[in-house]
Amino acid sequence: MPISEAIHTLDFRPDGRWIVAGGWNSTRLLSATNGEMVSEIEAPEAIISANFSENGYWLILASQNSLLAKEIGFPNSAFQRDYSL
Repeated sequence: MPISEAIHTLDFRPDGRWIVAGGWNSTRLLSATNGEMVSEIEAPEAIISANFSENGYWLILASQNSLLAKEIGFPNSAFQRDYSL
């Protein structure tokens, strides 16, 4: 799936399964094998940094004013729980 906007942040999940790509208007979780979008990540404002935890179970998203932690470590599921920090 082509991304039609500038990418400001990019990270690979440690197991190589997913890529997170963040732009000004959206942040997407992509399959690392075929590039297809797995999920569009909702956030209250533009994401300037997105990083997977070392174990790949968490995705930490940072905007200018907030942090959001998404628990993503469950098989066959992109997201289970969200936590605002």
